[in-house]
Amino acid sequence: MATRAGKPTQADIPEASGGLMLGFAVDDAEVAHKTAMEGGYEIRTPVVDMGSGRTFGVKDPDGNHLQLFDVYPQVKEIQRRIGLD
Repeated sequence: MATRAGKPTQADIPEASGGLMLGFAVDDAEVAHKTAMEGGYEIRTPVVDMGSGRTFGVKDPDGNHLQLFDVYPQVKEIQRRIGLD
C-alpha cells in the first residue's frame, strides 16, 4: 500500500485529497494567476520560477488542487528539437 511522504509539499496539499495535484500547461502563468485571482479561485502558492518555466498552485471550486505552469520559449525549442512537443 502506498503512503504519503512524511514531508509537506509547498502547496500543502491535505491528505484528505490524496495528496494529488493535477497539472495543466498554460501559455502564461502570470496571466493565468491574475485570471484565477479575479475569478475568486483560492490561490495556494504564488507564481514561482521552476527553472524551465513558471508555476503556481490554485484550488478549484470543487476542492481540486491544481498546478498551472508555462514553459520558457527556449525550453520549448529544446523540447521540439528532441521530439517532445
